[in-house]
Amino acid sequence: MIGALQYAASSIRPDIAHAVNTLGAFLQTPEERHLEAAKAVLRYLNGTRDLGLTYHGEENLGLDELCAYTDADWANEPSTRRSVTGFVVKLAGAAVSWVSRKQPTIANSSMESEYVAGAETTKEVVWLRRLVEDLGLKQITAVPLRMDNQSALAVAMGAKGTAERRKHI
Repeated sequence: MIGALQYAASSIRPDIAHAVNTLGAFLQTPEERHLEAAKAVLRYLNGTRDLGLTYHGEENLGLDELCAYTDADWANEPSTRRSVTGFVVKLAGAAVSWVSRKQPTIANSSMESEYVAGAETTKEVVWLRRLVEDLGLKQITAVPLRMDNQSALAVAMGAKGTAERRKHI
């Protein structure tokens, strides 16, 4: 069941990515509550089967519509204290890339977990931008990256006084 949900989350349903990622952590020792949670995701999919990814027409398809959103939770996993990165990259009005996964390191603060999430998202945006350019679509100089942590934004932008906050990242 989790394998089928993983397929759906990675190919056509970004809205269930976090739930499936969380359920996947319990594959070795599943309990009844995990089965119930998986069934709840299936019920959600059944109730939202008419929803889908909608793209603008070809005349609007251009890199100027490539936009990324990123977020992270800080140490929300009780057993490992790892943060979860989540991002979605949109092109032509719909998601073309998305992820929800545990970060490889333990973050010392919410700023650090958001900064790591922003870095992961930036890597994906760079790859997608090059792909879009290789396809011969319109190019712009910057792709907006939306994040909600003001400290992580200040560090990413190289604000004065932020070097000591990132030297250990």
